[in-house]
Amino acid sequence: MPRLMILWTRPEHLEPQEADDWVRSQTVGLRVVGAHAAEVQSAAFEHPASWNWMLELEVDDAASAERSLQSGPVADWLRELRQLRMRPTVMLVADRPGLGPAA
Repeated sequence: MPRLMILWTRPEHLEPQEADDWVRSQTVGLRVVGAHAAEVQSAAFEHPASWNWMLELEVDDAASAERSLQSGPVADWLRELRQLRMRPTVMLVADRPGLGPAA
């Protein structure tokens, strides 16, 4: 099953704990089936990413992913992240075998 991956930063105007509590309340409030939020840290010390959180959403296909990004609770939430300058980044991860020799 393909997945939407949404990464974002903590808002600078909130203390880290306040921001994390807000994220937890918001992602639970999305009420989206197959959603999982997690705090992330960069492992690339020479080129660190600045994301602090990740939300993984299961989607049926690319078309359903696009629909969820255009309207509904996920689209509304992404607009809010942008308004709060939390720099959300969205990726669609295909449901295919991982890296390795071509079949």
